[in-house]
Amino acid sequence: MVTAVAIQTFFSITIGLAVDGKLVQLGVQLLRVTTTNDNLDALRFYQRRGFRIVALRPGPVDESRKIKSTIPVLGEYGIPIRDEIELELLIERRSQESESRSR
Repeated sequence: MVTAVAIQTFFSITIGLAVDGKLVQLGVQLLRVTTTNDNLDALRFYQRRGFRIVALRPGPVDESRKIKSTIPVLGEYGIPIRDEIELELLIERRSQESESRSR
């Protein structure tokens, strides 16, 4: 099982690499993540690190629950889990912003 802390640690390291320009050197141009509408901590985490919301998909969790009944109805803070939110970080732009600030 992957915990939220492990995921946040992974993305902190990955975002750090993006700022250092390492991901650009590897040809990575975009990081994309998806979370659910109840996960306010993840939404805060990603947005504070430069990710932008690029898509909102209403209802897919409701559909997934029909296949996997163990998906809870209520999530964090008692918020009904229904929707998916997709966020992206453009690596090249982020790296260039970091370089321009260091000059």
